[in-house]
Amino acid sequence: MAHEMLPKIVVQQGRLLVDASSGFGMTAVSKVVFHGIFEHDHDLIAGLAVWGGPCLPNAKAMMDCRLKLPCLVRALRFSEFAAPARGFASAGATYFAESNHVAKWGDWHCGENKQEFSGDWQADESSIVEPFLAGGAVRVVVIGDQF
Repeated sequence: MAHEMLPKIVVQQGRLLVDASSGFGMTAVSKVVFHGIFEHDHDLIAGLAVWGGPCLPNAKAMMDCRLKLPCLVRALRFSEFAAPARGFASAGATYFAESNHVAKWGDWHCGENKQEFSGDWQADESSIVEPFLAGGAVRVVVIGDQF
């Protein structure tokens, strides 16, 4: 079964029940492939983590990654792509950049809440600041050890 929006779920006695495709009742599900980031999905991800069944990506890991800025901080410790160094500006602070930079705020992983700037920039929200890299973005998912 597939859902375009977040379905209602129930975890009961180790079973995951999901809104039935017919719209009536709930259906037991044995495996989940979760793809997409939704505005209010943290509770659903937590429910999948409580269930503990086979889920791709791993629901417990998704809980750690759902909040974008803390996830970036965790990922930078392990990434081969930690350079160039990132900056940070608290809400209301002014950040000065001599060249084009991009500020990113909020918890969306999908391209929103970004602003390119150079010179003085005042943050409305706490933001990660990075040098601007021209070009297109490509998302790559690596599963396993061979790629």
